Amino acid sequence: MPAFKEGIRREKEEIEAIVSNQEEPTFENTILPFDQSGELLTKVRRVFFNLKSAHTNDSIQAIAKEVSPMLSKHSDEIMMNMELFERVKSVYENMDEQDLDDSQKRVVTKYYEDFVRNGAELNESDQERLKEINTRLSSLSLEFGGNLLAETA
Repeated sequence: MPAFKEGIRREKEEIEAIVSNQEEPTFENTILPFDQSGELLTKVRRVFFNLKSAHTNDSIQAIAKEVSPMLSKHSDEIMMNMELFERVKSVYENMDEQDLDDSQKRVVTKYYEDFVRNGAELNESDQERLKEINTRLSSLSLEFGGNLLAETA
């Protein structure tokens, strides 16, 4: 659990650094740092959930129940961060004016679409409803996995 909390803390700092950048949004100061953010959390998540899948126990299951809603909330906070979305959107809308190659354009498009699909353009009340749904889905997914594990065992 401490590793998850540290990973979330670091990623929040990385996102804040992008959002607080006063320069005009570009691939280099918005998309690239966003792409590289959350490295520690990604590593922790991969190790933990692979361990949970391959060699679970009651302790790991308990951590998963606690951390899944936390990760869902963290993801929603990033994907519905309007300041971050506006920077990504600006890069997306001005792609042709920047000297981006095809792969960079694809990354910009992918991130822009990810934000839209994850509720960045919804109004505030719809975003709150989506956050509730995402939290519930993360809990139900864990519950389903636990039930399946119990039946299999």
